[in-house]
Amino acid sequence: MTKKEELEPQCLKVDPQGNIMQAAIDNRGHLIPCCYCDTPETEKDINYQKLLKVSKISDYDNIEEIYLNKEWVEFVENLRNNIGFHACYLTCRKNKDPNNITRKERTYFKGKLLDQKDV
Repeated sequence: MTKKEELEPQCLKVDPQGNIMQAAIDNRGHLIPCCYCDTPETEKDINYQKLLKVSKISDYDNIEEIYLNKEWVEFVENLRNNIGFHACYLTCRKNKDPNNITRKERTYFKGKLLDQKDV
């Protein structure tokens, strides 16, 4: 985690109905802040690795227990201070150029890459 630019974390935003962005679950059974965090670049971050260590859903009775871990509390506090993971800056930084946002979409069938495009 490094302080770079001002963030507008979507995972902390509350809409008029009181809803916040849904967290995600990776394919290893960990609760993660959002699906954009599930990238090799973000997984290199030592603080993200610490968050994952306390986020295995099968280790808890309910999701709220995960959010109460000090690693999650620290993550939220860091976001409020514009400190986040790589994915946070790509997805949630303020004043980003809407023409310079790229996401790779890959379509696989039976393990074979069928299509790949930047969107």
